Amino acid sequence: MKETAIGTLPADWNVFKLSELGTFLKGKGIAKKDISTVGSLCILYGELYTKYHEIIKNVYSKTQVDTTKCVSGFRNDVLIPSSGETAIDIATASALQMDGVLIGGDINIFRPKENVYGPFISYLINSTRKRELAKLAQGSSVYHLYASALNEFQVALPSLNEQQRITEILSTVDEQIENTLQLIEKTKELKKGLMQQLLTKGIGHTKFKQTELGEIPEEWEVLTFANLLDNKILQLVQDGNHGEKHPRSSEYVSRNEEDAVPFLMATDVKDGRINYKKCNFITFKQARSLRIGHCFPGDIILTHKGSVGRVACVGDEYNYLMLSPQVTFYRIAEKSRLNPLFLKYFFESEAFQNKLKRISFQTTRSYIGIGEQKKQSMLLPNISEQKKIVTILSTVDEQIEMYQLERENYRELKKGLMQQLLTGKVRVKV
Repeated sequence: MKETAIGTLPADWNVFKLSELGTFLKGKGIAKKDISTVGSLCILYGELYTKYHEIIKNVYSKTQVDTTKCVSGFRNDVLIPSSGETAIDIATASALQMDGVLIGGDINIFRPKENVYGPFISYLINSTRKRELAKLAQGSSVYHLYASALNEFQVALPSLNEQQRITEILSTVDEQIENTLQLIEKTKELKKGLMQQLLTKGIGHTKFKQTELGEIPEEWEVLTFANLLDNKILQLVQDGNHGEKHPRSSEYVSRNEEDAVPFLMATDVKDGRINYKKCNFITFKQARSLRIGHCFPGDIILTHKGSVGRVACVGDEYNYLMLSPQVTFYRIAEKSRLNPLFLKYFFESEAFQNKLKRISFQTTRSYIGIGEQKKQSMLLPNISEQKKIVTILSTVDEQIEMYQLERENYRELKKGLMQQLLTGKVRVKV
């Protein structure tokens, strides 16, 4: 091993400036007037910025453009955004694996020499050298990566054969990550179809009736949430704390602090779950001083401001949560009439989500208040059928969670492999 300007490396690895390994070209902007009915596949900046993958295997856009108006990228080229909203996000790279792709504006094209493998460069940039590359970005509201700075950027390379072998290993893990993502998406589509069937037609019904919510089984009821409150099926429908005592950012504490209480915002709810890793926390003393918004395990939460329609069932990770004014909780009083998870699935149904969107979009900022929420109706089968529907949908959710965990494990594996292989700490046979 030897000490270099970018860290400890194997004796046969060498440090180079990117200018020594290839040349930079600039993508060319594509104006709407240049789009034609004949042309070629292209990658626009936004697609690279939001959908980038370390190795581009497919071209995302089928936009057809006039080939004389753009710059062509080729197999082994590495694409690096030249501008963006944050420095760390534009410090990314994608390697082309096909020829003749048209590259739009705001993209730097690095064209390696023959002894340099583009996909290896992209893996290097996206892992061990990412933060260093981000330091080269210039700007404030918009950041830029210029070719002049990129030319001076240093990377460490083994032999071409080892570059290719390392890339092959990491690509194999990437394929597994992509495969599990596809399984997740297919299972989500299955769940969507099951929800459409089960939450409107139920299980085994032959007689139906017309209602304001469409054709439903004859035995089912249609009740507003105000009705559910009046009938003592729901105990409370309440949004989060607001007013002069609303927690300020300066009052947030570490989640590791004893008796810290999660302070939940709409953005902390995603994919049917609460993200406790990213949400803010306040002290138990402050939480108890607030008038409303105290949420407990078993409550169903629905976001109603900004990000409208996100749903989760509160688990037992914490004794209770505090909600921001962006979130509503539904507390069930009579579980012999309404299963909490059935309510969650009803909230997630396409029909209910579409209704929320129609109502919330009538305001300047997406919003649906407590009063309007109580006016909305839900379908209520008997508790036995609710439980059967919940069992079916929960089984699908468990499958999705299993695939998500598998994908996360592959991502952790890739992270560890990149740290070892791209620094030469672990060598591969070539």
